[in-house]
Amino acid sequence: MACVLCTSTNEAEFPAEMILHFPFSGLHALNKNGVFIYSKVLVCLDCGFSRFTTPEPEVATLAKGVGRHAKPWNPSKVLTPEGNNLRITRSAV
Repeated sequence: MACVLCTSTNEAEFPAEMILHFPFSGLHALNKNGVFIYSKVLVCLDCGFSRFTTPEPEVATLAKGVGRHAKPWNPSKVLTPEGNNLRITRSAV
């Protein structure tokens, strides 16, 4: 699979442990723990662009914890290192 940012095929997969934290939206959010993610991260070894898939149980936990405070992701705000908008297309994984 080619990198979605630079189209390089020089990619490697690494095991990863991450904590996703809920966005801070007032004092009531201070007591929310982050969500631990154990996944593999695919890293482009040319430009550094990385991607991973969040396992379904953790997605449910994130959705429940964020609730209606979640802001929709706007792909038009993602920029390449050159300052251009990143074009993302869905592909079968």
